[in-house]
Amino acid sequence: MSNQLHFLINTLKSVISYALPAVFLIMIFTAGCEKDESKPIEVPTVITLSITEITANSAKSGGNIIDDGGAEVTSRGLVWCRNPDPTVEQHSGIANHGNGLGLYISELTGLSYSELYYIRAFAKNKAGISYGNELKFASGYGIYTTDVKNITVTTASCGGIVPNNSDLPMGTFGIVWSLSDNPTLENNDGITSDGESFGEFSSNMTGLSPETTYYARAYSTNNDNTVYGNIVKFETLPVETVEEPGTITDIDGNSYQIIKINNREWIAENLRTTRFNNGDYIKYAGNHEKWVSAGEKETGAWCWYDNDSNNELLYGKLYNWHAVNDDRNICPEGWIAPTIEEWTEMVSYLGGYQVAGGKLKSTRTEPDPHPRWDIPNTGATNESMFSGLPGGARQPFSGTFFYVYKGINGFWWTASEYNEATAWAPMLYYYDNGNNSFTGKGFKRWGFSVRCIKDQN
Repeated sequence: MSNQLHFLINTLKSVISYALPAVFLIMIFTAGCEKDESKPIEVPTVITLSITEITANSAKSGGNIIDDGGAEVTSRGLVWCRNPDPTVEQHSGIANHGNGLGLYISELTGLSYSELYYIRAFAKNKAGISYGNELKFASGYGIYTTDVKNITVTTASCGGIVPNNSDLPMGTFGIVWSLSDNPTLENNDGITSDGESFGEFSSNMTGLSPETTYYARAYSTNNDNTVYGNIVKFETLPVETVEEPGTITDIDGNSYQIIKINNREWIAENLRTTRFNNGDYIKYAGNHEKWVSAGEKETGAWCWYDNDSNNELLYGKLYNWHAVNDDRNICPEGWIAPTIEEWTEMVSYLGGYQVAGGKLKSTRTEPDPHPRWDIPNTGATNESMFSGLPGGARQPFSGTFFYVYKGINGFWWTASEYNEATAWAPMLYYYDNGNNSFTGKGFKRWGFSVRCIKDQN
């Protein structure tokens, strides 16, 4: 009995020594697989798939649910509408596709021919509903003409949307317009060529006549076939929108021509005053040391380009930004330095940054004497009558004059500060028909030209 008991005890020890680790591992494994109920449930993450197989009244897309948010996806699908941001409550059509994670394909049906649609995938769990990225496409052959924008006296912008559609002739995309209501590549008053790839494109229509009705539409063409988008109608503005309403005089007696752009009055020449509007004199910084000192002390200052008084009648004076940012007002009574927002509104009215520069520049160029732009003076039409001229600039920290001399660059201060050291300052160039007013800025110690705008307050 003693030997048997000893055998049983040893056997039990062996069983326990093997079993306990196994039980421990099972406990760990079970605990590791257990769902963390403390983690908050979020809405699912879903991606909208590319649009394919576009026809006159249908198309295909879908979604990919890559994260269920911690709870079962109970509903998923696609919504579409002619307006942006379609939802399951507000839409033109909806396709439901069951539940769960992963990819699904939806068919959009009942579409109207040659209409622009916006689509989004959606997914729902008990935390709520989420939407994927928004896509847009045109039904029909797949090319859609966007609305006409930035209409001026002689220009306007338009464009198209070209989704990835196998039925579309791959080649050149663009805009065609005419006085008739059916512009084509063969019969038109103007045409652009703006790309050879899918997506959205924009075109600038130029050479238009004032106060005239035009018809425009997008097109896609190759050697064998041409497809047109829907036709849009627009009318150019009358010449009177940029008329010269008169003159204004500053406190020194200098007279300036006034122009009107987008119903805002601007002076059409660079400022030449030596005094603030209350009569106080602005510091004259006639040498490098005085210019640098005024900037260091944040004191308003002015000079002539190259310290040559002959440049005043040609290009006006150069001022640091501290002279512009002064409560005593550098502009004539009832006038102020424009903000960057007011400058940007003018640029937008003139057709945007790609073309506005040419419309703001004087057409005077070589071999004309100064004031004038150096060749090539790209795109200059001065149809805004702003008559922008390249008055050069003065360096902020050395007081020397900018390496880009008069004839090449024009810089204008705005009243808008960018940060503690710099302020917004639009620029024009002799080799570009664009305008850098969105990105143009400089140290407040620079010497730039100044224009004034009528105060609306």
